Amino acid sequence: MSHFDAKDDARKLNKAMKGLGTDEKALNEVVGNRTKSQLLEIAKEYQSLFNCPLEKDIKGDTGGHYETLLVDLVSTPAQCRVNLLRHATKGAGTAEKYLIDVLAPSTNQEILDFYQTDPTIIANVINDVGNSDFDKVVKILLKGKRSEATKVDDHEAAKVAEQLYKAGEGKLGTDEDSFVNILTTHSVEFLKHASKAYESKHKHSIEKAIRGETSGNFEDLLVALTKTKHEYFADRIWNATHGAGTDDHFVCFFFGVLSRDDLHHVSKIFHERHPTVTLEKQILGDVSGNYGDLVKLLLKH
Repeated sequence: MSHFDAKDDARKLNKAMKGLGTDEKALNEVVGNRTKSQLLEIAKEYQSLFNCPLEKDIKGDTGGHYETLLVDLVSTPAQCRVNLLRHATKGAGTAEKYLIDVLAPSTNQEILDFYQTDPTIIANVINDVGNSDFDKVVKILLKGKRSEATKVDDHEAAKVAEQLYKAGEGKLGTDEDSFVNILTTHSVEFLKHASKAYESKHKHSIEKAIRGETSGNFEDLLVALTKTKHEYFADRIWNATHGAGTDDHFVCFFFGVLSRDDLHHVSKIFHERHPTVTLEKQILGDVSGNYGDLVKLLLKH
């Protein structure tokens, strides 16, 4: 916005929510046309002007997925991640797919930011998971120590590719610990080089090897660790909106945690993977009402 005024926007949001009824169109007009940094500035001004967190008023005046999306948009990316982790671990059982959504595409610093945002959330996750192979990977990723190297020694990548082959397709049964160690230690860039070496020798990618040797959430998490952030979100938003039903919690997280620049990258990858449909068309076919109207504004930029 060329004439952005955080105080003015804060007042507009307050006016849209105070008194009887809520002016959702006015809420969308502000929230749907601001960048993440602008929205965080508005939230700060809102607290200062009205002595109340913007998130609290949103929760008091809206509901459902519309509320979740609004809250994610005016929250920091770290808070969005914590919110999804909390949703994944509340009540009986664990929503493992949301643990993957948060942990697989996050940098080490983003994972460490959880601790500062909400020190209790890591304990919640660790207490919620058990001792399966999936749970082992989650606990390792929560340490925020995975390599993020972009320079790769091709000889070393080929060596690791062969280690992975010998731990899976090259033996009877699967050495899950080796899969865990390799995929949680090396960077995405390293694994992409290793996958090329794997394909050169064994005629298919590391992703296909993972899918052939593992299953369920463990498989999904390991595959996710071989993708860049933008590749992960492009594939995940397809799964969240394709077929029967919509994973609205992920859709809200998607818009809350990604910058406008990230969305452009994801949109490009999405269209390369699904040439007959755009990201905008895919998502808008699955949302409606005030929630859908806000999503439409977010996709216009």
